[in-house]
Amino acid sequence: YKVWGNSLTPSGIPDIVGVYRGQFIAVETKIPATGRLEPMQRYRISRIRARGGMVVVARSCADALQMLYHLDSGIHREDCLIENRACPYLTNKDDE
Repeated sequence: YKVWGNSLTPSGIPDIVGVYRGQFIAVETKIPATGRLEPMQRYRISRIRARGGMVVVARSCADALQMLYHLDSGIHREDCLIENRACPYLTNKDDE
């Protein structure tokens, strides 16, 4: 679902939100290399992740597709949930 912003839309909401295989996902799109997150975007992303949602800051289609592959392949279930390893889509990263 593409979020179209207007005067009533809260700032910082990721560009694309939805549910994939029962998991809430969000994609914030940025221009490669130069796109930076605004403070409100960082805040919204951290709130989504704190509640178990998965977020990717995508600078290419491959970035967004990698998150879906992460869910499809079983990596998320086996590594992140069962083995309790840090999930890259549930953890706030400094490089965003």
